[in-house]
This record gives sequence, C-alpha cells and structure tokens, in this order.
Amino acid sequence: GTITFGSTLDGTTAHSETLSLTAGTGNIDFNGIVGGTTALGAVTIVSAADVAADLGFAATSLTQTAGTGDTTFSGAIDASGLTNTAGGAVNITADGALTFASIDTSGGVIDTDDTAGAAGGAVTLHSDTAGPILVSGLINTSGSAGNDTTDNTAGVAGGAGGAVSITADSGSVTVAGITTSGGAADGVGSNDTANGGAAGAVNITSTGSTTTLNGGITSIGGALAGAGTQGAGGAVTLNSIAVLGADVAINTGVTAGLITFSSTLNGDYLLTLTAGTGNITFTGAVG
Repeated sequence: GTITFGSTLDGTTAHSETLSLTAGTGNIDFNGIVGGTTALGAVTIVSAADVAADLGFAATSLTQTAGTGDTTFSGAIDASGLTNTAGGAVNITADGALTFASIDTSGGVIDTDDTAGAAGGAVTLHSDTAGPILVSGLINTSGSAGNDTTDNTAGVAGGAGGAVSITADSGSVTVAGITTSGGAADGVGSNDTANGGAAGAVNITSTGSTTTLNGGITSIGGALAGAGTQGAGGAVTLNSIAVLGADVAINTGVTAGLITFSSTLNGDYLLTLTAGTGNITFTGAVG
C-alpha cells in the first residue's frame, strides 16, 4: 500500500521523534516539506517501490534499506548535527535510480566551553540492481571546529569528516561536488595544543558505466592548534571510468590523502589535483 504525506511533516522536539515506514510494494510520497519547522528524529524506510520527497527533508538521520524502484529527493536533505552534536548518517539502498538535490550531514557548531568538534555523518548511496545515481548539489560531511576557552596548554580537537561511498552496480554516477573535510582544532592560548579532525574518505564506483564529476572534491584534514597535528586528508578513489563534466579540483590537503583513478579518465576540462604527501595514481589511460 502507498504511504502519502500530502502536506508538511514535522516533529515536536527537534531531532527526537523517529519515523519508520514499511510500504512493501507500494510507494512512499512526501508532498510537502519534511522537518521544515521541527526536524524529525531518525527516519527509516524499510521497504517501498518508489520513494519521492518533493521538497526539503530534515531529520537526525535517513536510512532506506530496500526499494524496488527509484528514490528521488528533489529538495535538500539536512541531517546536519544540532549545536554540540554530530551529524547523522544518510544511507540509501534501492534497486533503481537514486536522485538527490544535495545532502548535508556536517557536524554541529560547538558552543560549549572546552569541547572538541563534532563529527560529520557518513553518506552511503547504493543502487544495487540497475539505476544511475545523480547528486546535483553538494554533499557535505564536514566535521566542525573545536571550541577551547581555557588557557591550560590543552586545546581541543576538531571533528572528523564523514566518509562518502557512492556505488551504482549497473549504472552511471554523476556528482556536483563533495566536501568531507575535518574540523579545525582550537587553542585559546599560544601553548594550547590539539589535533585537527581527519577528513572522510571518498569512494565512487559506477560498474559498467561512467562516473561524471561536475564539481570538485575537497577532503582536507582540519587545521592544528599549537604544536598539534593537522588532520589526515581523506583518500579519494574513483573506481570506474571517470569523465570530467566541468573544471574539477580534487584536494586532500597537505597531509597524506591518496587520489586514485582506477580506470580511464576523459573530459575536455581543467583538472587540478592536490595530494600533499599522498600519492596520485592513474591506472588507466588519461585523455
């Protein structure tokens, strides 16, 4: 049976009330904004044919474990963390096409004294039978900066960026831009020391088809404080045939974040690569 929300859907307390939906072979439709006034808690889609959300969607996290049709989120998905809270995960698996406007799972801003930054949530998108994956806007899984207020030689670390994994088992992947950077450490005094947050890894696979990059990938470790260490850059791996759809910059910062093209690379656009102390590997023919 189809499950339809014909208008807006909100929680009572931000990021508290959970929602679990099981439609079997029916569709799930969200016709209005979800969480526009008060974000939902964890949302789980257990089963459905097609899933469609026409406008923005805000929740603690979003999981779809099965879908026999297409999944389309036409508005922005916001699973970013509340103040002092880690970002939530977005994990979508369906048989058909996956289409998204943008996804934000970044860690929440820290306003509590002497508190480390919040981690970003992971993003996992998987079309497991036959369908392309398209993300037309930014995927942002960044960690947030720490907040140090006491001058005592101990700073506070930045939050880690969330990993991004995009896999089309039998279809193309098209992305506009991905940011998985770690948050900056903070030290209020000149002797306060802390490490920046590690960036999340980026792994994209489009089996039997192409991965088109229409924007850059930024996976930089968070800045250090004092005598600390900058966070490690995240590895960026393109496992399938890659095509540049625009000028593209891939940046894993000054620390070791590998950049790997595991198949061929084509496209009449500029490509700028920054891997710091990490390696850059082209396994297939370029151009």
